[in-house]
Amino acid sequence: MSRPKLSTEYKQKKGTLRPCREQKKAEYKKLEKMPPPPSGLGKAGIELWVTFGNQLIEAGIFTVLDIHAFTLLCESRDRALMFNDALTNNGKLSLAMAISDPDNAPLYRAFKFEIENQKKLCQEFGMSPRARNTVSVKNADSGDPDARRMMELIGGR
Repeated sequence: MSRPKLSTEYKQKKGTLRPCREQKKAEYKKLEKMPPPPSGLGKAGIELWVTFGNQLIEAGIFTVLDIHAFTLLCESRDRALMFNDALTNNGKLSLAMAISDPDNAPLYRAFKFEIENQKKLCQEFGMSPRARNTVSVKNADSGDPDARRMMELIGGR
């Protein structure tokens, strides 16, 4: 087991910080307002765009460069629900029953691919336990209820 990484603040206090080894983070323009959803999104994609997008902006982690990846996440959500509806015959069958039919194998593979795609894209936005460690909220101590709510969502850091 390796030794845990020490924070920059700890190294500064201890006097062992080496600026030449410090990794510089690129700063990108953060969005202050969510742009309108792309025209090709379905109902589920638009809902995700509005609700989750605004939460990312409130947390201060949504930048201009994230728009394309976020669009892919919303489109993947639409496709996954479309495949789910096709598999379950619009809710008339359970997913387990639909999977047992060999005729549904291509639909199920497509559905599973979209779910995996969503998981990977959610990790990019800090929405997995592992990825939450890389997300920080700058105004957490400001007393703002939205900042406190985002702190709870990302694990209380």
